[in-house]
Amino acid sequence: MLEVIHEALTKDVVITKREIYYRDPALFHNQTVVDRLIDDMAFTIGVPRASLNVSAAAKGLTVGAFAINSSDGSQTQNFLTQEGLLIPKLNDGDTISMPAVRWILVVEKEAPSLLNMPAVFRALITSSFWGLHRHQGIVLTGKGYPDLHTRTLLHTLSTPSPRNAHATASVHALVDLDPDGLAILATYKHGSRALAHEAITTRVPGLHWLGVRSQDALNAMVAGKEDSSGGEALLLRLTRRDRAMAARMLQRTECAEEETWRRELQIMLMLNIKAEIEALEEGWRGGLAAWLGMKLSGAWVERESG
Repeated sequence: MLEVIHEALTKDVVITKREIYYRDPALFHNQTVVDRLIDDMAFTIGVPRASLNVSAAAKGLTVGAFAINSSDGSQTQNFLTQEGLLIPKLNDGDTISMPAVRWILVVEKEAPSLLNMPAVFRALITSSFWGLHRHQGIVLTGKGYPDLHTRTLLHTLSTPSPRNAHATASVHALVDLDPDGLAILATYKHGSRALAHEAITTRVPGLHWLGVRSQDALNAMVAGKEDSSGGEALLLRLTRRDRAMAARMLQRTECAEEETWRRELQIMLMLNIKAEIEALEEGWRGGLAAWLGMKLSGAWVERESG
């Protein structure tokens, strides 16, 4: 592995962790071994993983009213498109233009968790809500637990600095009401526990948890009962893994600092419930787009008055 990294550094090329694994699958056995070794090596040397010229394969998607300008001024990538684009690696010196952006929405996932449901990210960016607000917003997903490129871009978009012309957009997260959703939220807000040494360039301390919260899910259930669409089906039962993970989450430092997170985990455990983002589409009058419009409008008014 050292030889491969040395070659990448010498030739000034970037190699993916997947490429390293396929150099010798019999040696590494699985991708997780490569991931752990790369992260341990970067931590031991005391440098970001990007300094080793090693990156993850592109994973996250984003769309919105911003553009990335290359450091030498030769290229501008515009992200106000009809579909989401893969999140690229930000290079040193790259800058971001986002003069009209007022808010950034982080969505936990692209694919649906429930059968016969639309993909959350794609449903959002084809909704009437996005059609009305796409010139003042950005939507981003890491497709579950976010990779380094996704977290770095979100940090750069949301942190006022010369790189983004000191933009001050508010940042909101939409995740499932379950222990994994809270863990993903913690990764965005506080950084990855496995890459703690890179947290300063990836965490987003100002991230606001928009939902799904227990009250959102219960309201959706009640609305579903009233229009006979089967509100009870919108609430799911915690699995044994969910309960064990919730208990571990409650022991983490982040939950000691985040009172709302702790309370919501306790409600999940006490009522033995969880809910997917898709529950808002099914149970909320007007669907997810109407719920988002209400929540983001309220968050913006609160931010302006505060």
